Amino acid sequence: MLEQAERAAILERLHILDTPDELPFDDLVDLAASLCDAPLAFFGLIDADRQWFKARHGFEFHEAPMTLSFCSRTISAPSAVVVPDLAEDPEFSTFPQVNGANALRFYAGVSIRLADGPAIGTLCVLDVEPRQLTPRQVAGLTSLGRQVQNLLELRMAHFDAQAVHQKLALSEQRFRRVIASLVQGVVVQQHDGTISEANPAASQILGLTLEQLQGRHPIDPRWGATHLDGSPFPGDEHPASVTLREGVEVTDVVMGVKRPDDSQRWIVVNSAPLFDPETGLPGALATFVDVTELLELALQLQASLDGLTNASRENAAMVSAVSHDLRTPIASIRIMAQLLDDHGDEMPTAKRTDLVRRIRNEAYRTEGALSDLVSVDRIGSGLAHPSREHVDICELARTGLRQIAASSRSTSVVCEPDEVMIWASRAQIERIIDNLISNSVRHCPQGSSVIVEVRQIGDTAVISVEDDGPGVEKSLQPKLFDAYSRGVDSAARPGSGIGLFLVQSFAAFHGGEARYADRPAGGSRFVVTLPIDRRRTSRP
Repeated sequence: MLEQAERAAILERLHILDTPDELPFDDLVDLAASLCDAPLAFFGLIDADRQWFKARHGFEFHEAPMTLSFCSRTISAPSAVVVPDLAEDPEFSTFPQVNGANALRFYAGVSIRLADGPAIGTLCVLDVEPRQLTPRQVAGLTSLGRQVQNLLELRMAHFDAQAVHQKLALSEQRFRRVIASLVQGVVVQQHDGTISEANPAASQILGLTLEQLQGRHPIDPRWGATHLDGSPFPGDEHPASVTLREGVEVTDVVMGVKRPDDSQRWIVVNSAPLFDPETGLPGALATFVDVTELLELALQLQASLDGLTNASRENAAMVSAVSHDLRTPIASIRIMAQLLDDHGDEMPTAKRTDLVRRIRNEAYRTEGALSDLVSVDRIGSGLAHPSREHVDICELARTGLRQIAASSRSTSVVCEPDEVMIWASRAQIERIIDNLISNSVRHCPQGSSVIVEVRQIGDTAVISVEDDGPGVEKSLQPKLFDAYSRGVDSAARPGSGIGLFLVQSFAAFHGGEARYADRPAGGSRFVVTLPIDRRRTSRP
């Protein structure tokens, strides 16, 4: 029951049940069917007593009872579940969809879960014939499951941000109600400017009795009137003085006044001409409200609105990044998978191996982009606190070069010593190295070289990635590590503009830093320094 309650809470935050089809999920399900050569595939979510299908391939119905779901086994499994023949499986052989015409005979699926919560759904493929999946297909299905998970995490981040926006809007509404409910101070001033009448609110705001207010003049130095910047507010510029002198209405003048207890209050003053009905002499009616607390609230609200504006810009950049970084590699994966599906048997082994390698590289690139976007959200929300372990930076550097598609460039790794151990988050150090390598490969022409060096200098690990490309323009260098910062030719190159921001953020998380330097011989050199905790990395 507790797991079901947690699952229901996650689905509620996602706002996803019974929603229309969405292209990103449809694309991933279609890709799963293509990759596994399966006529049926779906991404389903577990909702109480039903399984609801967010995306489907090969069928149109949207839900099925959990009592007849093959996914009951998958949601509790830590890895992919493959049932070669459903008719031979004791748990599923009696299901009606396994018997009769067009019976289902094969099933494979992976569970979908967010963070450390329970599984909320599955990504599955099915067939009407008994069969097996190759290890590559199982790995591909698992990778696609992670991408579904990343899409869901981005969706949750979006709706959580929307909830914050609604909360801020409600705060603003309450703020306006506070303004509307304030009681104004009112004073009547004679043609010579002296106060003849005042209401209790004026007395309360100014800290003077009604008797003390009577006879005072706006140019009286005892007011200690000041502008917002602290400069003196001349008496002849007081709204009532202007009204008395020029016979015009003056509105919304902010003024600081000193009360008898030496406390300062900020008021917004309005004044309008008022003629004495008996003498016909001009006077002034001045109204004012105490906005001391409201000014403080306004500053806080402005800061919140500025933060919301920045968040909106970052969300727009994130949407653009997701669209840019996912559409091309997913399309490439789909095309290459279709080529393998249609012509794989007749292809030379080398060509087939090359296509598989390119599919793997594109999937790795897509997964890296999604991981970076999720990391940005986690950093912004204060959730970037991963666990640490013993990490060999040299091993990650070698692996990073193998996984980056850089066949048209000369690449090498230099490690001194051969093993540089630190106590760190493996995932974050891996992203540091991968993002630095990807950045150099992305901005270097074919035929250039990329060199990765890992050195241990005292109690510091130094990672450097340098290339002999065009380098970085001087004007762009101060903002290299800012989020969503990209060069003038960024439209022609892949990338979301957050890779180097994450490099700096992850380095800082470990107590280190990232910096850039031009190479004397031309090109770029990025350096990350990380402290080594010898208490944790020393050999027993």
